[in-house]
Amino acid sequence: MDVDESLFHFFKSHHDLFPAKARILAACSGGPDSVALLYGLKAVQETRDIEILVAHVNHGLRGKESEDDQKFVRQTARNLGWRALFRRISLARGAGGNLEEKARVKRYEALISLAREQKIHTIFTAHNLDDQAETILMNFLRGSGISGLAGMPAIRVWPGSGTKICRPFLNVSKEDIKGYLKEKKVPFRMDRMNEDQKFLRSSFRKKIAPWIEERFPGFKRRLGHFSDIVREEETFWGEKVKEMTRRLLARERGGYVLPWDEFSKFPLPLQRRFLKQVIGPDLLSFDNLEALRKWMASPPADGRIWQLKKGWFVERLSRSQGAPSARLFWLGQDGIERNFSGQKRKVNSR
Repeated sequence: MDVDESLFHFFKSHHDLFPAKARILAACSGGPDSVALLYGLKAVQETRDIEILVAHVNHGLRGKESEDDQKFVRQTARNLGWRALFRRISLARGAGGNLEEKARVKRYEALISLAREQKIHTIFTAHNLDDQAETILMNFLRGSGISGLAGMPAIRVWPGSGTKICRPFLNVSKEDIKGYLKEKKVPFRMDRMNEDQKFLRSSFRKKIAPWIEERFPGFKRRLGHFSDIVREEETFWGEKVKEMTRRLLARERGGYVLPWDEFSKFPLPLQRRFLKQVIGPDLLSFDNLEALRKWMASPPADGRIWQLKKGWFVERLSRSQGAPSARLFWLGQDGIERNFSGQKRKVNSR
């Protein structure tokens, strides 16, 4: 599927998101993928009554090159007849941690902020089939679980904002994007940091992906189809977990009360999905999840409180001032331990 075809198909498939006078914020770094996105959106705009603004996030990590990227995006937007918005973010190379991940989070935060200021609820990004394949494989190697194998969704609502992140190029290969730009003779910028193999994704893209492609030609397309299947199945299981939640959980003083006897009747796959959904998929690795589930099934002598990340913990409850029960649990995040008698005790985070 080429660039224009993919965009027209995306708008047709999600026509309810784009009524007349719809406003869209298109993220553009100046690189080939996001420049192709702009030119593809221009083709769509010729057939639809939509307003498009361009957003560029300047990380400032490459000095003059970063400034030249911003100038290039400004001129490209002007050539297309659109207004461009800019946001600078601060990222220190020597600050420690995963610079790629920090940049990703800051970039999305900046885009969400720009969209909110313009009262726009839809942001388009240019993630493509190659990005999707890399994401799925890296998630698999990190042990992310089934949900990680779904990769990036074509539409995602950013948590806490209501803003939709749209990725219409997930079925378009990097090769097709480059061919599109070459055919139209459209210039673009290159970020030399994308070639720096000190960064995990760059190393994966330059070394591992070509190795796999050489031995399993077309693997990216097959991974894309695989992610579609996984996402559909995750939607199915998600509905089952919602039913389970309505049946089992009761709100209690800012947290949730969970009866073990009822919970343990459900199949193991649903138990795991349920706990990840309630506590948060980012807070439970497979090992942590299994350890928690086994602790909940153990006798009360194994302890009253199970501490998790970010203030989350699970407590064995009692319906009186007596010993904790092996059959009733409280799940919460605010750092306060509670039982049904209303007692509170501060829990120390690890």
